[in-house]
Amino acid sequence: MVTPRKVEAKKPIITELIELEAQIEELRVQYEQYFSAFIPRMPESLHRQVRRKIVTIRKLPFKNTEHVFKLRTIENRYQIYNTYWMRVLREKEAGTYFKDIFKAELKDALEKEEAYKKTSEGKRDEQLKHLFNSYEDALKKATGKSKKLNFSAFKNELLTKAQNLKEKFPDKKVKFAIVVKNGSVQVQAKAT
Repeated sequence: MVTPRKVEAKKPIITELIELEAQIEELRVQYEQYFSAFIPRMPESLHRQVRRKIVTIRKLPFKNTEHVFKLRTIENRYQIYNTYWMRVLREKEAGTYFKDIFKAELKDALEKEEAYKKTSEGKRDEQLKHLFNSYEDALKKATGKSKKLNFSAFKNELLTKAQNLKEKFPDKKVKFAIVVKNGSVQVQAKAT
């Protein structure tokens, strides 16, 4: 009876090298998935298999310098990857891994944006954005062309109009409406 070890020993060296190369590539993919939090655990078992396979292949009797060169190339690629993986693991432990920092900063920015939207100023800006989009759509329909408008300038102009109306009518609320007259699109402010 032939044991699995004897069958493996009969494999050609080039087949072993091709398998090792494929395992290293799979290991690289799994580490990237781990670093991106797609998989919950580090691929330690595959990493051990790759290391064992490298040691096993080194012990094989090489007769061809091409195979020796291919093994050295594969080992170098593995060492480069391994150095990178270990550095990233250290950075993750220290909390300095740039992808983690980016995610944390993005999460903070989104939380601040959500908190801002709940404030009266945030609600006002949301209404102004809606009015701005409606104004742009009305202009596009009236002229048939889309124009590049500046939201900040639009907002400042409306806030100035609102402030002037508030000074004249301090007890009333200011409302804006988009009016199209004779092909001309305007934003009218009214105190109600």
